[in-house]
Amino acid sequence: MNRTLLVVFTLMLLCGCVAQHEAGLDIFTNGTEGGKIWASANQSFYLDAQGNLWSWGDGANGLLGDGTTDDRYEPKVILTDVVDMGDRTALKNDGSLWTWGYGRNTPYQVDEGVLRICRGGLPFMKEDNSLWDLTWAADGGFEPYLICEDVVDARKITTSRYEYVVLKPDESMWGYGLKEYDESGLGFTVDEDPELPVFLSAEVSKLCAESHGLFYIDKGNRLMVSGSVRDYFGNPLPLSSPTLVMDNIKDIMMGLILDLEGNLYTLTFATEDNKTPIITPKLIFTAVKEITGPDTFLTTEAKLHEVINKNDWKNSIEIRLIAEDVVQHGKGQCHDLILKKDGSIWGRSWGIRHGQTGYNNFPRSNDPLTRYPYLP
Repeated sequence: MNRTLLVVFTLMLLCGCVAQHEAGLDIFTNGTEGGKIWASANQSFYLDAQGNLWSWGDGANGLLGDGTTDDRYEPKVILTDVVDMGDRTALKNDGSLWTWGYGRNTPYQVDEGVLRICRGGLPFMKEDNSLWDLTWAADGGFEPYLICEDVVDARKITTSRYEYVVLKPDESMWGYGLKEYDESGLGFTVDEDPELPVFLSAEVSKLCAESHGLFYIDKGNRLMVSGSVRDYFGNPLPLSSPTLVMDNIKDIMMGLILDLEGNLYTLTFATEDNKTPIITPKLIFTAVKEITGPDTFLTTEAKLHEVINKNDWKNSIEIRLIAEDVVQHGKGQCHDLILKKDGSIWGRSWGIRHGQTGYNNFPRSNDPLTRYPYLP
């Protein structure tokens, strides 16, 4: 480290006048455009334009895939010839699927003939349109298992009554993997066979990455919800039939809704009689390109924002700018990753730190907007 910079920065810390940077730590610059980032629990991954998969952060249980269980503060290549990645998975150019961790700390092949990894990081689809996930293997690590066949798209939703929500070619939506208890209050009977799929709805155009309820977009670009929704306090509000939420919709994630014109809304859920849900959308921003996380979005001007107090139950929603010139954003358990147009990767952390945002050893802050410069 440059000694002059170190002295200056130390004095700034003592004086309490460290400047806030727009996106936190400049933790990695690859010098080329393109690529993709993925933020896991406390691990960070980057797939560069040449197909190299890099990892850094918390090495517990071998989840970095570098052959160790040590934390690492600098990116390291763990796999090559990669075209996509997900939750502890990587898809190679030849269609092979690779994973790592929990007893096997370097990447190893678990399947072949894979078409793509579904949104959310798992499950994955094969070239024959069958849907698969990973389960524990007897000799350690993981192995694939078949969920169902004849699939267009799927989501793995941990807070749903079903482990998987699947879209079929005939535009029908089905639930697979019935759980032993009704965690989300969807109202289905407990004597259903967990091995059998359950029909949920027809005329579905797009599944949504949403855990507040079984949301989907129908053929008319209408946002619908079935089963139940949750209010601000997490209480399930059952619905007796599929319910229209809004028209002209592009996407939804955790209560943020984006319409086809680039308008962003939040959803609040309440009841008038403790029985009938009242679903209220509220416009909070315009000129939005995409929703990038449960409380973040990217504008058409490549500016990344976050929504504070999203549920608005006290009418206190706040929009904050995180970074500019952003290509992609990934959100982990205690950190954000931001890929910029120039190929640089930025990060910020607000909880447990194991190197997932680089050399960030400064005092923790409960405010995720506090930034510290990275001085190599």
